[in-house]
Amino acid sequence: MVGMLAITPTAVQAIQGLTSQPGVPEGAGLKLSGQQTPEGTSIELSLVEGPAESDQVLEADDAHVYVAAPLAPLLDDKVLDAGVDGDQVSFRLVEQPTDGAI
Repeated sequence: MVGMLAITPTAVQAIQGLTSQPGVPEGAGLKLSGQQTPEGTSIELSLVEGPAESDQVLEADDAHVYVAAPLAPLLDDKVLDAGVDGDQVSFRLVEQPTDGAI
């Protein structure tokens, strides 16, 4: 089913790890925002204290993802995934399966 950004369990764990650090306020989450460039849309990730009023809010097991309103429709068919290598975390967006497997 298409309609909203999906989040993998690996991404949930990575976000939980980032937001559970000392000094990070409760309700903090990963913000996805975008900027139009000649090559297309550039997506920026940042750790924020909470959502902006217009953000789309996604929550999974205490992991918060805030998607800037203009970017939300572009991510409706995407899945946020993460890779963890030691202390390094990398996020990526992949296409959702079209067979309804999610």
